[in-house]
Amino acid sequence: MGKVVYVNPVSGVSRPAPVIGGHRHWASTDCPGTLYTAMPSIRDEVAALLA
Repeated sequence: MGKVVYVNPVSGVSRPAPVIGGHRHWASTDCPGTLYTAMPSIRDEVAALLA
């Protein structure tokens, strides 16, 4: 459920992003990503395992 500050290595632009995330969380992409919509439930499951 944590966040990190992602810094784009090319542009230097930074923004918060989830610790458990897919490539769409880090940079723009043409790939739709097959797990992107499942990320919230994956984060919930990991949080429950760590609790």
